[in-house]
Amino acid sequence: MKNLAVSPNRLLPWEDVDEYETLHAGMLEAYDPQGPMECHLVNELSGCIWRTKRTSIAESALHHKGMHEVIDRTYSKASEHALAYLGPSNSDSSMTTALVATNEDTAAKLVSAQGDRAMTEKARSILNSGRPKAYEKALAALRGDTAVWWLDMTNPEEYDEEDEVPYDRNADGLQAFLTEEVLPDYDKTERELQNRPAIKVQICAETLNPEKHQALAVYETHLDRKLERTLALLMKVQNTRRQAEKVNLG
Repeated sequence: MKNLAVSPNRLLPWEDVDEYETLHAGMLEAYDPQGPMECHLVNELSGCIWRTKRTSIAESALHHKGMHEVIDRTYSKASEHALAYLGPSNSDSSMTTALVATNEDTAAKLVSAQGDRAMTEKARSILNSGRPKAYEKALAALRGDTAVWWLDMTNPEEYDEEDEVPYDRNADGLQAFLTEEVLPDYDKTERELQNRPAIKVQICAETLNPEKHQALAVYETHLDRKLERTLALLMKVQNTRRQAEKVNLG
């Protein structure tokens, strides 16, 4: 194997020498350089390809940096921009959660939220029926954490003496709680889940800083042109050598 030694200036300190040597070995096998000039040109080809790969990593890093800048702004701005057509009530969505959540995770949570709403509607229906022990049956029909929420909210020990407990522990109080607290909370949760794709697209779009990416694009174009010129020169040098070898053999 020819000229596999990696120049100390070719790689950055954290880059993988074995990965570069594998790339370079493949280039040597593909072009089979003969003599110092051809070996130099193959080395240059390997370097161009490696630096082009580095620009892809740099582009990704720019997006990650931009993502943090967007999220660190006034919290609701990106979601406000994404959901302006729905009105300001949707600006409380979690941008970070929307960004990292998968479509499958969002769909599953939406199904779960809709199931929770159905349990609440069933409890309301029981309360509306006016049947004996409707309060107890409705409470049993609620999702566990909703029932705990209700018990905490109606527990006098949770309030100071001068504060009034907002709901009485009876059918009317539970009905009011479900209508005023629980169902609006489900509305908010379902709205957030449904709007996650729009928020995610908005955040990703806002991470693009054309000015910063422009310099990277110029550098990438420079590498592409250098790669083309080096490859063309290598082909020319190899063709010249092969023609000379044929003359000598003749």
